[in-house]
Amino acid sequence: MSGDHEFEEFFRQDFHRLVGFVMKLGAQQCQAEDIAAEAHAAAFQSWGTVRHPEAYVRRVATRIYFKDLALIRREDPLEEVLTPDTFDVAEHIAQCDLVLAAIRNLSPKQRVVMSWKIDGYPPVLIANELGISPDDVRKTLQRARETLKVLLAAIDEG
Repeated sequence: MSGDHEFEEFFRQDFHRLVGFVMKLGAQQCQAEDIAAEAHAAAFQSWGTVRHPEAYVRRVATRIYFKDLALIRREDPLEEVLTPDTFDVAEHIAQCDLVLAAIRNLSPKQRVVMSWKIDGYPPVLIANELGISPDDVRKTLQRARETLKVLLAAIDEG
C-alpha cells in the first residue's frame, strides 16, 4: 500500500508538469492531458521497477506523442497537426503561446531536447534518457535556441 501512496503523491505533483512538457512537444492541451494520463498509467503498472519516475513518464509520453503524430499524418497528411492555440486572456498567456508556437516550429529532435531542458533536466541526464551523447544534446540545444531567437524576433517584428 505504501507504493500506491508514493505513486499517488508522484502523480499529484507531476501530472500538470507532464502536460506542459507534452504541450512543448507540440500537442494541444486535451491531447497532452490524455498522453500524460497514459504515461502515468504505464508508470503505475511498472511502479516497483521505475527508478526515475519523472524521466520515465517523459520518455513514455514522448513516444506516445510521436506515435500518435505519425498515425495522424498517415490518416490525413494535409491536416494541420501543429497549429498553435490562440489565447486572448492576458499578456503573459499570449507570451507563453508565442513561445510554444515557436517551439512547435523546431525539428522534432530539437522539440524533444528543448522540452526536457525546459523541464529542468541537465544535458547529461537528457542524453542518458534519450540515448544520445551529451555533446549532441548541447549542440541540439544551441541550434534550437538560435532558431527560437530568429522565430521570436520575426514575431516581434510582425
